[in-house]
Amino acid sequence: MRMTLQEYANLQSKRKNAKPQKYHNTPNIIDDIFFRSKLEAECYQYCKLLQNNGEIEYFILQPRFELGGGAKHYSDFLLVPKGITLPILDAKGYETSTYRLKKKLVESKYPIKIEMWRKK
Repeated sequence: MRMTLQEYANLQSKRKNAKPQKYHNTPNIIDDIFFRSKLEAECYQYCKLLQNNGEIEYFILQPRFELGGGAKHYSDFLLVPKGITLPILDAKGYETSTYRLKKKLVESKYPIKIEMWRKK
């Protein structure tokens, strides 16, 4: 669930001991996406510009990387260069008609190839 900047401000004002932001960042909303800082929002706009100019194929917001031992790292953006097809693996017990349709739609929109991994 995404919240608007106003909803975020209201939530912050309702906190009993509301503290200022740790790094003095200012939350922003662009394209109905909540960003925790103005810098992150500006980076998003830069990624959109790269995509619109054809310099990258597309980008993914906040990709998660498992580090082991329960630790995770969330980057802000993952940029996918032009001319690269990313392999995607879906583990499915069986292939539904909805899955087949969505797979075709995703593969037509993004430079990815989805392979279904099944129990043998």
